[in-house]
Amino acid sequence: MPSPSARGTARRNLVWRIEEFLRKQTTPPSFSLTAWQADQVLAAIEMLDAGMFAEGERTIMQVEKAAVFEPANYAPVNRNDVGQLRERLARVLQG
Repeated sequence: MPSPSARGTARRNLVWRIEEFLRKQTTPPSFSLTAWQADQVLAAIEMLDAGMFAEGERTIMQVEKAAVFEPANYAPVNRNDVGQLRERLARVLQG
């Protein structure tokens, strides 16, 4: 089992990657967040909440490389925007 220090570092790293990705979506030049990316960012936030840091890191890496990992013809159930994702991340960080 990882030490508390290692878990804290893994948590901080995942939070930073999520925040950085969302920041890039609103800072010019920005790109449109696809439905798949939004769903995957939400999944990474849920993994963060569950303490699944390695899985969250892997998910964010795939989001950052959407051209490689995004499936064709993806149909989301719900559409999340950057603001909603930031709100969910804030709730997770508040505990």
